[in-house]
Amino acid sequence: MAAEPDAPAAPAAGGVDPMSFDLLPPVEPPFADSTPSVSLVSVRRTMLTVHQSMGMATFALLAATVAVGHLNYHDRFYGSDRGSLERAHRALAYTTETAFLATGALALFAPEPDAKPALSGFDSTTVHKLAMLAATLCMVGQVGLGLYTASREGYVDQLTMARAHLVAG
Repeated sequence: MAAEPDAPAAPAAGGVDPMSFDLLPPVEPPFADSTPSVSLVSVRRTMLTVHQSMGMATFALLAATVAVGHLNYHDRFYGSDRGSLERAHRALAYTTETAFLATGALALFAPEPDAKPALSGFDSTTVHKLAMLAATLCMVGQVGLGLYTASREGYVDQLTMARAHLVAG
């Protein structure tokens, strides 16, 4: 029986097929070493999900702090000056600052599973990071202004400082 023309050639005497060779060396897939592990991605996802939830809670705390702060301002400077809301405003302010710090820390310390190019573009994440940088600077300024205003008890300029704190808030 004759060999068919499309049939593969029989291996040579040494057991190696002479037609079995690679023209190019094997190529590794790009970023083979930087492929994130499943656990790293899972940790990042959990941290950023908690970050998102804490961001909403921080926003609610901030709204409550502003509302109580306005009421405290009006009571203090245009009302009976009972001071009944000062402690509530202070407690809300400290709680808001702590929540803001914890929320930012979650995002800051979330592991980066994928290697991005240095300039990956201007996207919503970049806008969020820039906005949070500005918000952090404003929060620090607001805390400083609030503490300074409280230290001006009995001075003529306390109303001016309190108004600045109110407007900045």
